[in-house]
Amino acid sequence: MNSPTETIFNGNQFCQWLITNGYVENEYMAQNYFQQLIDHKQITCINQKQNDQEHDPLSNWYAFSK
Repeated sequence: MNSPTETIFNGNQFCQWLITNGYVENEYMAQNYFQQLIDHKQITCINQKQNDQEHDPLSNWYAFSK
């Protein structure tokens, strides 16, 4: 039985994808939209450490929430 493949992506790559594919006009809008997805738990960080206070969310890896 095959298990579904989970798509994972880097925050920077996702923001660039949003711009390149015309979903947003610029990097500022892409980063705001990306943060909204995080805030609404539509995407989940898969590599951030529990105590990581000084992190760049765009450099982390994410997956869509199930």
